[in-house]
Amino acid sequence: VVVIPPDSGKEEEQMASESSKPASQNTETKATIARKGEGSVLEQIDQGSVLKLPSSLLFENATSDAINQDMMLYIERIAKIIQKLPKRVHINVRGFTDDTPLAKTRFKSHYELAANRAYRVMKVLIQYGVDPNQLSFSSYGSTNPIAPNDSLENRMKNNRVEIFFSTDANDLSKIHSILDEEFNPHKQQE
Repeated sequence: VVVIPPDSGKEEEQMASESSKPASQNTETKATIARKGEGSVLEQIDQGSVLKLPSSLLFENATSDAINQDMMLYIERIAKIIQKLPKRVHINVRGFTDDTPLAKTRFKSHYELAANRAYRVMKVLIQYGVDPNQLSFSSYGSTNPIAPNDSLENRMKNNRVEIFFSTDANDLSKIHSILDEEFNPHKQQE
């Protein structure tokens, strides 16, 4: 699991500062880091790779599908990385929410909100040059939470967009390698 800052600079300096602290002083969790705006999480799994993007960073507010303008450069960076992958890699943009009742918005359900969020991210990837034939989107609504919806921190984990990179078994190691190198360039130096 790799925590990825939205861009380089101060975030990298802060992460280096945090990692140089003794373990007893460094008590931040991945959720805390994501909430502070440090970035997303890349996970390598058997079927491919999953980039988890917190909705709190991506969207203007908790019930919006409007992408935060500050995140457009980050999505552009993701699009450039996708363009380096083999064309046979399929990318499924997946939307998830927590189970908090929706306030009166234009969305009638969590599925609808999650679908619109995934679709918006997919449209931006296409805008930045990703081949539409490689893309699809899915909505999971409030199903498939990664944490119980019993606290603000856990609900923030569940409100996310995942970019799932899938390919056949022959390309998995190549895809993992490209994504690791692109999203975590300092790993190669260690």
